[in-house]
Amino acid sequence: MSKIVSGSCIMGVDILPMSSPSSMLSRRYAAFLLSKDANETFEKLTLRELLKIINEVKPDIVASDNIFEFAPNQRGIIYLLRRFPPSTKLVQVTGSPAGGMEPLTSIAAKYGLTISSKLSPTEAAEVCARLAAKGVGYIVYAFENETKIIVSRGRTLGPGGSSSERFRRRLHALVSQTTQVIKNILDDARIDYDLYTQESEHGLKQSKFLVYADRARLGSLVKPSRGRDVQVKVEPVVLDKLEWIPLIPKVVTPVSKKALILGIDPGITCGLAVLDLDGNLLLLRSEKELTRKKIIEEISNFGVPIYIGSDVYPPPEFVKKLANSVNAKIFSPSHTMSVDEKREITRKFLDGKSLKARDSHQRDALASAIKAYQYLKNKFEQVEAHVKEMNVDVPLDQVKASVAKGASISEAIASFLEEEELEEAEEVKAVSEEKPEETIDKLRKNLEQLRCKFRRCREKNQRLEQQILQSQETINSLKEEIKALNNQLEVLRSENFAEIKLNRLHTRYHEENARLKAELARIKSELASVRLQLSGLRRIKLMESRGLVYPLKVVKSFTQEEIRKADELLGIKAGDIVFLEDSTGGGRQTAEILVQKRISAVICGSGISHIALERFLEADIPIIPREDINIKQVDEFAIVDKEELERVLAKYKQKTLEQKRAQAEKLLETVVKQYREERQRELSENH
Repeated sequence: MSKIVSGSCIMGVDILPMSSPSSMLSRRYAAFLLSKDANETFEKLTLRELLKIINEVKPDIVASDNIFEFAPNQRGIIYLLRRFPPSTKLVQVTGSPAGGMEPLTSIAAKYGLTISSKLSPTEAAEVCARLAAKGVGYIVYAFENETKIIVSRGRTLGPGGSSSERFRRRLHALVSQTTQVIKNILDDARIDYDLYTQESEHGLKQSKFLVYADRARLGSLVKPSRGRDVQVKVEPVVLDKLEWIPLIPKVVTPVSKKALILGIDPGITCGLAVLDLDGNLLLLRSEKELTRKKIIEEISNFGVPIYIGSDVYPPPEFVKKLANSVNAKIFSPSHTMSVDEKREITRKFLDGKSLKARDSHQRDALASAIKAYQYLKNKFEQVEAHVKEMNVDVPLDQVKASVAKGASISEAIASFLEEEELEEAEEVKAVSEEKPEETIDKLRKNLEQLRCKFRRCREKNQRLEQQILQSQETINSLKEEIKALNNQLEVLRSENFAEIKLNRLHTRYHEENARLKAELARIKSELASVRLQLSGLRRIKLMESRGLVYPLKVVKSFTQEEIRKADELLGIKAGDIVFLEDSTGGGRQTAEILVQKRISAVICGSGISHIALERFLEADIPIIPREDINIKQVDEFAIVDKEELERVLAKYKQKTLEQKRAQAEKLLETVVKQYREERQRELSENH
């Protein structure tokens, strides 16, 4: 690693005094380029100038004593790294937040670099470059080693119209074609990926590729584009927080982990369930766009999966890739499990437990894990019985894992016994070297015990070999039977597929036919209604021309807006009679509009407000209640019998005249009474 780093092109960078990372204008940098050809120094660079040089030179490493001299926060660092060449790494040579930081001068002295007590920015940049060349520092990662490719339509679908469905079909077909092109490119380049799609009847609404390769490898194969119909976005997957990885990785001693059974329900929302080999539920969750890397990181906290279960047959490509990544076997049922079957399995398993399946994805993942465990449970019980019968001390969980991966029970137990005996032999050897006189008797006893154990194992092995031969015959017979059943199943599937497709097509045509019939019936009903209305209007017009009826101007409600609409449609003019279907709500200003039109009368379909009534009376406009006159109405048109109208108006005028006479008499009585009171008061004052 050190040789590789030292042979690279490295640029050290340090910020100048009085510069602030939070200021785009004031910050300036010094840089030192260290390469095998020649070294070069740069002074007083703006960030834009620095990025331009980095993109021209494309150094393997940009080294700094503090990466937050480039930007004040994580968001700024991500912005910076997006503008680096894909192959350039950002390195902090003074340590990491988790591992601790050291002054640049201390680290330089530790690695034998001769420096002055106080470094100038140019000298600090050179020290950073030379330390990175020695493999000192931490690479700062802001992105996963993954890239997201999103294929979607380039424009939105309109509100509808005669060609909207054809337009939708075209866009979805183009999204599907573009997705297939990208899929072929990735397959030809042998790049691993997961594909999530939103399907429609005519293609794809959208597709998302999660590609397990960085943007440097993917850049020349798939490029972002935005066309009139389809757009392709290529984005690196951003980490939740910055990661700090040593330039020279530390060697970690592998630790034996607990064996697990994993259940997966792949999709845009992925379900995940984890069981141990005793059938205990360790984890149950679901999350959108849960990648294989995130799944592996999640389950590594519990152990290592040896079996991955699926609820469908055949297992999805996502499950196959995940199993290959962790070297696990796949369990897939002989048929795709129904929803009722999965509900029943999970209900029985979760009965009495605190964890519950919160959605269908968790339920399906848990059902997959349970089925895988049930498939292995008999083998695990056999392992427990054999270990108990042999009375040997072996790691039971690891023996079960070996058997689940394909080893026979005797082979799995023997492998761990050999390890144990080797450890015992080493202990005996160590003891014998220290005190040979005292250990001879112990060695003889141990030898006799080992001989007895060997005889038991040999007898056990003979019995197991006999069982293996019998089992092998049974397995061969079952394989032949399975092969025959699979052949029958393929024939049935091909026949059923054609029949299902025909049934779906028939159902779709039947539904469309029913919809068109309903639409035709609705149109016929509307046409009959229109014809009936037209006939009624003709009769009304004929009666009006003969002078038998009087037309009314219909206003649906007593509001300024409805009066305006009626005026535009019918034309309210002087001398017209207005029929207010709903006369509530209107006030003095609304009544004023009709008064200004100089109408001759108002027919009220319901009660009218006092202030509106008062304004009509002031204008001497008759107000006739709806129940006092017989109105014949067709939609916006209405008529009344002319003779009946004249009688009602005459009756109204007579009533109005009597009311006015009564008011006048009452007023006269009031005036006379007041006069008499005033005269009486004057006479009493004079006396």
